Amino acid sequence: MIVIAHFLSSEAYADAMKVKEVIDGNTFETHTKVVHLWGVDAPPPDSPSAKAAKLFLEVLLNSKDIHCSEKTTLDDHEVVMRCFDGNSDISSDIIFFGMGSQNISQSEGVYEFEELEARKNHRGMWQN
Repeated sequence: MIVIAHFLSSEAYADAMKVKEVIDGNTFETHTKVVHLWGVDAPPPDSPSAKAAKLFLEVLLNSKDIHCSEKTTLDDHEVVMRCFDGNSDISSDIIFFGMGSQNISQSEGVYEFEELEARKNHRGMWQN
């Protein structure tokens, strides 16, 4: 099991979680809840990059144990969480590779660099 280094954040992390199914580019399901990734918005389902964003998240989460900290509870089965795969912030990776944009109301600019780099380099959803 991978242990998250304390220097990443002062947030408390849950035990490792296994992903059951990826729903879209920033949402997945475990055996007990639906997790919306904190700080990132996936492309809308009808956009040309929605399928690529979902596939990207599937590849990121494929058969891995991830560690998450809960940010907001939406209801009994849905939560907003900040998740890591080892030392890698999953939302950061999604935004950096242009598979989503930062949700500024949640992240308060934490992922500003990643989005600027994706836009500047025309990655993913920023290709046009």
